[in-house]
Amino acid sequence: MSKKLYAGQVPWGPDGPQSFPENWFTGEYSLNGEIVTSWSADAYAINKPPIWRDNVPFEAKMTVIGQSRGRSAVRFILEDEQGVHYYMFMTEMLALIQETTIVKGVVSGTWAFAKKGQNYGLTRLKPKKVKK
Repeated sequence: MSKKLYAGQVPWGPDGPQSFPENWFTGEYSLNGEIVTSWSADAYAINKPPIWRDNVPFEAKMTVIGQSRGRSAVRFILEDEQGVHYYMFMTEMLALIQETTIVKGVVSGTWAFAKKGQNYGLTRLKPKKVKK
């Protein structure tokens, strides 16, 4: 769990946050200046750059649904109640396991994104301590 909130922006694609900023395919092609939806040898794919969003903490219930290998690391995949997938670094998952109660793969809390190198991943923010 991250100690300090990453203050930059996070890349998003059409289906949710990206772990690495990449262009994404729109499903359309350009053929002689016209937009078409079917591929031909003369057409080229239309790609869009990621949408950059501020890293704003949010409340959510997440379910751990799997893991995958990225360019150079293993990452865990979490899914929110709307079906959006989020990637989490292994070190963040270790902290989550050590510091949080996870019941049948489900955990609730306040979430934001961490940045490590050129990659982005989900982190659970530590609850603020209430002063007595």
